Parts: sequence; structure tokens; C-alpha cells
Amino acid sequence: GAAGLALLGAGGGTLLAAEPEAAAAEPALELTAEVASRYLWRGWDVMHADPALLLTATVAPPAAPGFWTSAAAIAGLRTDAAVGDGRNVVDEVDLTVGWERGGLAGGRVTAGLSLAAYVYVSTWTRAVAYQDDLDVEANLYVRWDAAEHLRPSLDYYRGLDDGIRGDYLEAAVAFPLERAVWSTEPSVIAGWSRQFDAPGRVSHVSVVLPVTWRRGPLAVTPSVAWTWVRDPEGYNPEELVGTRPRSSLFVASLRVAWSR
Repeated sequence: GAAGLALLGAGGGTLLAAEPEAAAAEPALELTAEVASRYLWRGWDVMHADPALLLTATVAPPAAPGFWTSAAAIAGLRTDAAVGDGRNVVDEVDLTVGWERGGLAGGRVTAGLSLAAYVYVSTWTRAVAYQDDLDVEANLYVRWDAAEHLRPSLDYYRGLDDGIRGDYLEAAVAFPLERAVWSTEPSVIAGWSRQFDAPGRVSHVSVVLPVTWRRGPLAVTPSVAWTWVRDPEGYNPEELVGTRPRSSLFVASLRVAWSR
């Protein structure tokens, strides 16, 4: 799902995908466009080493405090005709709805839940990457502002249908730093997967280094990320991605967001 662009978020999903980063009641509307050198979802390169474009819209209606919804589209920017994809085809559309509560535990803890539908559009995502047309997943998350520059978090995902059935757990520690016109939030992320009927199939660790510059409603975020993945089944086979399965992957990305 889009919850996973290893910047993600992102993901889980993500990544870099409608990860619940924009789940707060403010801003009421956020539109983002992100270009990444490759799309990683929970440690997997699910776009056969293609660079990717992600477009996301997130809405948090002021009339319903805490509730939010998002829609995201993910497209590969270089495709392989051998797997039946046309150029710049949309690979996946993700629809998410959630609810979040902040100000817990003396104002330091935020908790939320969401439900996401991952709709696989292209031949690659339906037949090769996920072998499915649609997956539905629930997410519970907790963020803790432990100190001024320390924010641990914990996400639990539960697949609700046969395609993605199973559990995914992600623990992260972010180190936010705010300045007048720029900010950064380096983070370390560790994930454990028991999904796709393959217990223990993938475990991964990611290090993400973003820097954000803000001017009015615009925010521009270049980012680099390194991911180590333990994948005993070799999820990225040589005949599909043109390279041998790798345990260490790098991602560079540029994200532009507009909010109000």
C-alpha cells in the first residue's frame, strides 16, 4: 500500500504513502506530490526498481475533529513492457479513513486508528507484486513526544482479507528539530512482517534523513533513506528487476506539499 515509501512515512505503507503523518485536524487540506528513486513498501521494492511518483490528498474536516481521509495514487516512471505495464501507468490507488486523538498523557501522546483499501491497478501490481486486486488493512498507532527532540512511535497493522492477511509491526524513533523556515526529523524505523502467509518473511530497518523548507502554504522536503531488509525468499527476483536481490537499498526523494 501507499503506506510505505520508506520515508516514509514512509510505509508501510509507504515509505514514503498515505501513512498517517497528515492525520491531525490541522491542516484541513494537504496536497502532496513526491518523486522517489524507487518505491519501497515495508522493505520491499514493489515496483521492480522503477522510480515512482506519488500524489496524495488528505482532508481533515473542521466539523469532525480528529477524523481524516486521504486518497493516494502511485505510478512507476519507468516501466517494463515484459510485465505488461504501459509508460507512466498508475500502479496503485489507496483510500484511507481514520480518527486521531491528541493531548493524551498530559499532552505528550497521540493515538489513532485507520482503515485503508489498497486498489491495485496495473498488471504489475495485480499479477506480480501482490497477486491480488484489492487489499484492506487496519492500523493502530501511538506517537509519544518524549522530549523536545525525541518522538518514539509504534504502528500495528492487521490485514483483513486473504491477500494481505497477517500482522505487521513497526517501531520508530524520530529526532525532530524545528527552526523558523526549515525543520528536520531524522528517524530510525524497524519493521516485522507476518503477512502474505509467510511468517517472518521480511524484517527491515530503515534510516531516513529529511529536511523541510517552508514558505507560506508550501513545504519542500528532499530526503534520503537507507533500508536493510532480511528477505529469505528473494522478493525481487533477478528476471523481473534486472538485478539480483539486495539486502541494502537506498532511496532519494523530493516531496512538495501545499496545505491550508
